[in-house]
Amino acid sequence: MSDDLARALTRVRPGDRAHATTDSRRYTAVVTATERDDATVRVTAVPESGDQWLELRATRADDEWTPPTVHRLQHPDDDWTELGPLVTLDVD
Repeated sequence: MSDDLARALTRVRPGDRAHATTDSRRYTAVVTATERDDATVRVTAVPESGDQWLELRATRADDEWTPPTVHRLQHPDDDWTELGPLVTLDVD
């Protein structure tokens, strides 16, 4: 499952509307940026409600993806806080 979610993150593009779920919450956000290289993928998004940015992250090591996680940017400190593992991801 982690591999499937991480691979799904690699296909997300700016402008996509993402529906991400952690163990406890569901977020709907518009993707504003994606960063990818051989070892990591980061997807930054702005929620449809609220002003806290979200980031979905996955890391690849030894040809396997780590479980993707959801992070929130907390203002005014600009400190990323992990919200939990990414459980589901739907994009439209």
